[in-house]
Amino acid sequence: MKALVIFGTRPEIIKLAPIIFKLQEKMEVRIFHTRQHDELADDVIKFFKITPDFNERTMLHMTEERRSGRIGQIIRAVNPDIVIVQGDTFTTYAAAFTAFLLQKPILHLEAGLRTYRKFSPFPEEMFRRLVSNLADFHFVPTETSKNNLLSEGIPADRIFISGNTIVDAANMALPRVNKKNALEEIHKYNHDADLDEMLKNKKLAIITAHRRENIGQPLKDICTTMKRLAEKYKDMLFLWVLHKNPNVREIVFNEMRERPANMKFAEAFSYPTMLYFLDRAHIILTDSGGIQEEVVSLHKPVIILREDTERPEVIDYGLGFLVGADIELIMSTFARLHDDTEFYDGLTKLENPFGDGKTSDRVLEFLMSYEVQEYLKSYPQNVAHIFEKRITW
Repeated sequence: MKALVIFGTRPEIIKLAPIIFKLQEKMEVRIFHTRQHDELADDVIKFFKITPDFNERTMLHMTEERRSGRIGQIIRAVNPDIVIVQGDTFTTYAAAFTAFLLQKPILHLEAGLRTYRKFSPFPEEMFRRLVSNLADFHFVPTETSKNNLLSEGIPADRIFISGNTIVDAANMALPRVNKKNALEEIHKYNHDADLDEMLKNKKLAIITAHRRENIGQPLKDICTTMKRLAEKYKDMLFLWVLHKNPNVREIVFNEMRERPANMKFAEAFSYPTMLYFLDRAHIILTDSGGIQEEVVSLHKPVIILREDTERPEVIDYGLGFLVGADIELIMSTFARLHDDTEFYDGLTKLENPFGDGKTSDRVLEFLMSYEVQEYLKSYPQNVAHIFEKRITW
């Protein structure tokens, strides 16, 4: 059996790395990196020791039509039994759509996430909804995601609750995270003389913000709030991990030109270094989707700087607080997490809604099952007779 795994962004690589290694135990796995993220992705590939068979630097400056054409060339060349994609990026959609045109079966990992708001997050909400209409197999992280797909008419025997591979990835990565390397990396970007002392003696708050929906006044309000928090909570170090988007950076640098001494900037970290600081953090403030999952896996509370989230489990389980860019709501939520130690300690004991770290095992078991093997052998002729028997593990 031959699988073609296609990824293009750093989060995709992190979440697909456990799948790649697990599938390699039983089948041939070919890896295609579209380089939707370029240098941002390289450190993750190096950390997980992944060797892409196709590493497409030439795709960086292609039009969307030419990128899809190149994906088609590689799918034809590999001729896989199944194409595996993850999440909601342009790479995910382009790969799924091209595989559909070439009549190749598609497995969509982390399926079923929804906000049901067309432009939030943009363009990811529509990419994942479109992929759901193309995929043959939908591996969802939670019951909520499954119910989303059922409400859209996806057959129940095509949906499999598997957990999220972000937990698998964290379990793989944490034993290899190196404190010395992390501290060396932060000093590459921040040379403030008092940084080491603050890292030793202050509780840590990590900040990230980059979503398109926040660019403009919302991000300005977030900057205002972060300055107020740093001024009020001198016992904490506020570390803002900057995004490379120039539109984001311009606002942050302009709004934070004058800031308290305990507000520090750092450039985007490598994956292991980011994991190290997230694990050390007391509170995380972010508009990132992937970080919401990572910090929950680390049992850390997260203040979500968005109006909505496709990961409502983080909120439902009590570890996430949806605040948008509302200055007073951010301030009050942070105050409760900082001041109420009993409340905070209770949060850190909550279970992880994204599973037990065995998603990769479940995907491999599924693909190696007799029913799926037989289905794939006669694809696409048998698509009209979708699983007369429900597949079970």
